[in-house]
Amino acid sequence: MRHLGLAWTLAVLICGCSSQQNGGSASNEGWTGGASDLSGLGVQFAAPMDLESRSGTATSMVWVSAKNDEGLTVHYDASLTSDALSAALPDSVALEDGTKVTATGVATPLVLKEITGLQRAYSADLDGGRKAYSHLAVLTRQTQDNATFGGVRILGSTFIGNIETVKQRVLAVATSIKFSGMVPDVAVRRYLAVGEWSFAGPSSSAGSNGGVGRELLWLCTGRFAYKQTGFGGDTVIKADDGQLKMGTWEAYSGVGQPLLSIKLEGDEVPKLYPVSLQTDGDTFTWSGKSFLRTDRGCELGLPTKLWAE
Repeated sequence: MRHLGLAWTLAVLICGCSSQQNGGSASNEGWTGGASDLSGLGVQFAAPMDLESRSGTATSMVWVSAKNDEGLTVHYDASLTSDALSAALPDSVALEDGTKVTATGVATPLVLKEITGLQRAYSADLDGGRKAYSHLAVLTRQTQDNATFGGVRILGSTFIGNIETVKQRVLAVATSIKFSGMVPDVAVRRYLAVGEWSFAGPSSSAGSNGGVGRELLWLCTGRFAYKQTGFGGDTVIKADDGQLKMGTWEAYSGVGQPLLSIKLEGDEVPKLYPVSLQTDGDTFTWSGKSFLRTDRGCELGLPTKLWAE
């Protein structure tokens, strides 16, 4: 029997939600329990009943059933905007175990107090005459800015229930979601906002002949700059060789792991990147790469000329 590793997925892509809802009735009673939250990201909600908490990521929390045939994941994604609602409900969705569920109808409105969204049902035929059912709800905050952004996608799935059961679970969780302001992590910000950080490794650019590639970060209060040479596309920020990227940044605590929020010049919304801080105060890890603090501090200002050398 194929089981669903994360049979329910509640993807919290930050939006602003409250608890009254139209476009589908659901009571939280029997479906949700104690309060939970995504640390620092301004998302509170009622945890699912009768599911066990499992480890997630810096932007997610996970619950699954004892038999691993249904579950729920809370995941934050900064990229969703009100203009992107329809695109967030595709015609098919791939579940964690590889099952591909297909939409059984069109998206319909889902209205909660002070927010609006869309919902859509999915199903798939499995071996032995079994079926998988999923229900997807996507919600966005009515107003967004650089400090509060994104939206909420709730995908519930099961191999043991039916479509109405899945829908009721999704709507119960959706109606429990409450949003507050995102709270920066001052300690993480202080650790990172010291000036230049550097990573060096074997160059992956064509024709490098075994040379050394380098990625440079500039993190000072609110200001961000990045440049890479010799790494081609294998970089923490997408940039051409030698291209200078600039923007703004903030730090959040995340779920058990710090998050770096970066908004590059020209981008509409920030992007979130999980990082790990080391106890030595001179190193942090981003996408598996250890960045070392250099002796070039924030007092130098943005190193536009320095990095041109």
